[in-house]
Amino acid sequence: MSNFSDLIRTGRQMGVTVYVMTPEGLRPGARTVKGFLLNPRAKGPRWVAATLPLPDVVYNRIPSRRHEMRPAEQKALATLSTIPGIHLFNPSFFNKWTLYLHMGRSEKLSRLLPDTVEWKGGTRLDEMVEKHSTLFLKPVNGKAGDGMIRISRLEEGYEIIHQTLRGKQRFHSSDDKLRSKLNALTGDRSYILQQGINLARHRGRPFDLRLLLQKEGTGRWDVTGIGVRVAGGEAISTHVPMGGSIAPIGEVLQGLFGNHASTVKEHLRSTVLEIARHIEKEEGKNLGEMSMDLGLESNGRIWFFEANAKPMKFDEPVIRQKSLRRLIEYCLYLSGYARRS
Repeated sequence: MSNFSDLIRTGRQMGVTVYVMTPEGLRPGARTVKGFLLNPRAKGPRWVAATLPLPDVVYNRIPSRRHEMRPAEQKALATLSTIPGIHLFNPSFFNKWTLYLHMGRSEKLSRLLPDTVEWKGGTRLDEMVEKHSTLFLKPVNGKAGDGMIRISRLEEGYEIIHQTLRGKQRFHSSDDKLRSKLNALTGDRSYILQQGINLARHRGRPFDLRLLLQKEGTGRWDVTGIGVRVAGGEAISTHVPMGGSIAPIGEVLQGLFGNHASTVKEHLRSTVLEIARHIEKEEGKNLGEMSMDLGLESNGRIWFFEANAKPMKFDEPVIRQKSLRRLIEYCLYLSGYARRS
């Protein structure tokens, strides 16, 4: 809920009313909705129920895929998309495999993709372990590295590390038992199987990049900020909830590339803007922001790992503050208020 309260406070500073609406607050044919405002006089977040005019803009921030697929939420999203004068953006979560297919339809962007296949019980496991010494199984609808599995080839057999929010489990598997062990860990959840990348390192630990892309007050994509996420000592991913840490992008790129750091950063920027425009076109939906996870090798090669339609809050204060203002600016653009003023 802190994300909502931060956005409401930012809107208030910019003279814009922001409120939270639930599916239950939307009534067919009504010109008002039941929503929630923030009491500005309360020390902590204090939510106040209120009857409010229909919104000009709706940003779908339903917090999980499971909730988003419930009948009430789906009905509300369908209703909002048909009401004249309401601009709905980011109407659904992304799917890792669908994003991979989107990227593959661009000859240029497909070069950024690690070798990736659908898991489907391991039908192509033999092919993938033959080509790559390290593989990752990633949940198609995963979040924050929960459920990720790393498979590393050893002199004899394989090391398997299964990462969840509860902790990590380590296993050793022989060649002939690998598929059955991985199927036991993945269960009936949908996964992709992906080539492991030899990521560049910061202070001896691998890192990747988390970029926030948003449309600004003229409706064009821009890079709001770039964060570095450094893997924790025992982690198989760089996610902060899994023990990862943040580092300044300038310091990291300068340490790796010296005088070429600014060139690498500009290449990153132009690449992700092209990706954002391509994903939006392929999705066929109005998008206002997304985050991306990219890998970077020590030679400057960029890899695309995933994009998220419901970005988690960035830990860097400058990126966080800029992101809140940009969301309001984009809403003003959609509603037409920015042009009228």
